[in-house]
Amino acid sequence: MTSLSSRADLPWIYQPKIQAILVFLWILMEKMVAHVYFVTLLYTPGMPSWLPLTIGVSVGFLGCVMVWKGIHTTGNEVRESWYGFMGGSFLWTGFLEMWHHLMGKYNAQPVIMKNGEAAFIPSFDPMLGPEGGIYPFFMGEHAYLQSTSMMCLILFFLMFTNKDVRCRMLMWFRRILKMRVGMPTKTMKPQYTRVAATEYIFVNWFMYVVMLAVLDERTFGLNHPVNYVVSAGVTLWAAYIIWCQTKQRETGLTIRYAIATVGVFWYIPEMTTLWGWYKEPWVNFYNGSPEHNINALLMLAIITAYIWLSVKYFKTPINPKSGRSW
Repeated sequence: MTSLSSRADLPWIYQPKIQAILVFLWILMEKMVAHVYFVTLLYTPGMPSWLPLTIGVSVGFLGCVMVWKGIHTTGNEVRESWYGFMGGSFLWTGFLEMWHHLMGKYNAQPVIMKNGEAAFIPSFDPMLGPEGGIYPFFMGEHAYLQSTSMMCLILFFLMFTNKDVRCRMLMWFRRILKMRVGMPTKTMKPQYTRVAATEYIFVNWFMYVVMLAVLDERTFGLNHPVNYVVSAGVTLWAAYIIWCQTKQRETGLTIRYAIATVGVFWYIPEMTTLWGWYKEPWVNFYNGSPEHNINALLMLAIITAYIWLSVKYFKTPINPKSGRSW
């Protein structure tokens, strides 16, 4: 086992500054891979209607297994965080995103703006384009997800008041607002898997709540000045926490920090593609055109890199005395 005095002898992938950047890119790639998975699952021609649901439920249950495995892992904070990230990703992609899609399809309708008024339309297939030349500003699943906004904010507040929640963003808000919630329980050891999985789900959820609030044409909309201000604020926020990300040294903490960092940063590519700045290669890869074929090759390379980094960080060398990386 490598000694603390020979940290420089560790493989380059585990060197602090390189690791901080690679972990950020690894978790960023997960967003792209998740989009490839979901687009393939929902829009592959000839796919039986029961198959996407079956695969989604299976992926969600795999997320449960990973979280359960992680909370029973001891003496390895990195692996606990790894299981939490993977488990949270699979829970979100397998259960929540599929559930949003189903609820949007069967219980909510796409919303368009017509003659200055919001109007519901029976259905909309994003791969076929709009009927009557009008794109909905909300799909059914977006309308369904927006309806959970208040639940997200209430749970966020309750988490904010929990003295044992040591999320750095919440701690920063407490400090800025001068709100004291009490001293954390000294004898309580965090369950890093549960922390990482919860962080993944809540940051994703919260950022979607913000995005849907400003994109709603009934209040602001895609090209409203409020959206520009919010997007600029999120960009500055993302830049700051990316800088903080580069300061992390321990691998487990770096993974947990990157979950939130990427969750905030992902707002930017999501919004800029709506403004028409670029076309998402992780969505536009399926129709066989030259552009889509290039995108498909790019996504194949990203999936390969994502799997490679996943394996590498699962095998991070651990100091047996501390249970953390060297």
